[in-house]
Amino acid sequence: MKNAPFYPSSPPPAFAVRTARWSVDEPAIAEVRRRVFIVEQGVPEALEWEAIDADCAWFVAEAGAGLVIGIARLRADGRIGRMAVLPPWRRRGVGAALLTAALSEARARGLAGVHLAAQTHAVRFYARFGFRVEGAEFFDAGIPHRRMYIDFACGEAGIQPVSRAGDAVGDEAARRILTTE
Repeated sequence: MKNAPFYPSSPPPAFAVRTARWSVDEPAIAEVRRRVFIVEQGVPEALEWEAIDADCAWFVAEAGAGLVIGIARLRADGRIGRMAVLPPWRRRGVGAALLTAALSEARARGLAGVHLAAQTHAVRFYARFGFRVEGAEFFDAGIPHRRMYIDFACGEAGIQPVSRAGDAVGDEAARRILTTE
């Protein structure tokens, strides 16, 4: 029997995560939010926009030519939210890289921990980073969610995600962080 030809695996998709500047990046952040939350998930537009947005730390994942493909928000009170990745970029480490950036910033700010409201389908994703479920399932904008938290003081949550079997994406995502102003 002949040996099968060797085909190297394709390289991971090229993207970088950086700290956003609201005054510059707000239109691109708004476009991702519109496409993911309003159009794809059916969140009413009135529920999506918040007055605190300009006061939060935002992180953007960019692909070639500055195309914003994912976003995450960290509020001053330690709440992570508005995590969104455009469909063609999902399951490629973009969300992991964004969450890693938000967790790093939370630690740098000296926060005791962080919390979030995870869409129920994403609970396992957050658990890979050390988040713990708290309380019963609830609905927000008609979508089931669970509250989750990390208490940094208790030594929970390493910055790098726990890899799934056969998932090199999580470890690679942590290496892609590029935070610039």
